[in-house]
Amino acid sequence: MNELGFRSLLLTEEQKNYYSFTFVRNPFDRLVSAYVNKYKQDIDYYEKNFYNNYLFGYLKNDNGFEDYVERVCNIPEFLLEKHIYPQYKYVYKDGESLVDFIGKYENLENDFKAIQEEYHLYPLPHINQSFKKDYRDYYTLKTAKKVYKKYKKDIELFGYEEAYQDLIEYIKKKSSN
Repeated sequence: MNELGFRSLLLTEEQKNYYSFTFVRNPFDRLVSAYVNKYKQDIDYYEKNFYNNYLFGYLKNDNGFEDYVERVCNIPEFLLEKHIYPQYKYVYKDGESLVDFIGKYENLENDFKAIQEEYHLYPLPHINQSFKKDYRDYYTLKTAKKVYKKYKKDIELFGYEEAYQDLIEYIKKKSSN
């Protein structure tokens, strides 16, 4: 059972009526972010060494993004850790959404604004600084297709088909130059 499904079992009847929302992220960008976070950024000891023990060190060594994609795509879905686990599994159960609103990380400010105004919430603080490099620069046609296949349901359910097509065009244009 996914995290949200488990938590929904723990909610009181009153809490089950609360307005719930979540934000999803472009799967292609999300995978690059996980890669950069685990191998390239100066992060705390636990985060830096997480992959040393995960699946007996299967992702321990940084052999480049292409190798990372290959390895992640070979891990069965039920063994994927939270940073690389399909997002739809957190949001849907038996084809039904567990939340009232699904926003996109890429549109966070605008998507959150309506919720913020409706429920009188404080503005979102900016806690984690992200890297500035274009995630598309990490991909080849081969890796883009692998990630599409692995995260196809996320891409379709959350409307990232255009991002995939944009990525393919970007790669083709870049390789023709």
